[in-house]
Amino acid sequence: MACGGNDTFRRDFDDAGVARELTAIISARRATGCQVVTIGPLDITLSGLVPQAYADSWSSRLGRLNALTAQVAARQGALHVDNTDHPVAADPAIYSSDGVHLNARGHAIAAAGTIAPGRHDHRSQHAFREVTTVASTPRGVLRTSADRARAQRPCQRGARLALKAAWNSA
Repeated sequence: MACGGNDTFRRDFDDAGVARELTAIISARRATGCQVVTIGPLDITLSGLVPQAYADSWSSRLGRLNALTAQVAARQGALHVDNTDHPVAADPAIYSSDGVHLNARGHAIAAAGTIAPGRHDHRSQHAFREVTTVASTPRGVLRTSADRARAQRPCQRGARLALKAAWNSA
């Protein structure tokens, strides 16, 4: 999962607030027994698409988001993929026409890096050895082989219910 990117637009990026939200999101999924993988944002400021007047401060906030996400993931027993300094971030062709989000190619690169053998510790290699296909969806769901899809549905449903309850109580 990747989240928090829009928070980096704000000059008053709230590290503690973002960490609380990430903790709530990740812990809700972990509480249902799901394996969670967080994905650090690619630093779009390296692409030349961001005006220089904003690039340094935005890059700093993207780095802070990545570090926060990695820390929360570690505390929650989740895995984290650090894409922030990935060299492909400098390629403007991986971003959509809105100049902010990844396009299909960018999502494919991020997904490939997430399941690449040797990219992570032994837990991620074990957790993802059964992944057969990856699709970018509006909710960022990894689509796996049919025999695992059934097992994931209760996880996803439980996470949605837990997130809804957390959101309504806030």
